[in-house]
Amino acid sequence: MSQRLKTALARLFRAGGRAGTEGRTVVDVRPRSAFDALLDLRLTSLEKRVDEMRGRIYGLIFLVLGAVAVQTVLRLMGL
Repeated sequence: MSQRLKTALARLFRAGGRAGTEGRTVVDVRPRSAFDALLDLRLTSLEKRVDEMRGRIYGLIFLVLGAVAVQTVLRLMGL
């Protein structure tokens, strides 16, 4: 094993698995209570629903624009 690797592993174990955090603030993002965990789950579910609705709206917009383009081409061709 190279000396650099040994030094890096020693720093990793000495830092408790938080290598590369020297001089930086570590932010704990774990929920502090059961309410926070439940709120996090609900927000994740809401994000999924919003993404699904966004996809449906984009699909409807594409459908309407496609229909307008087809109608425009048909009118220009005189059909």
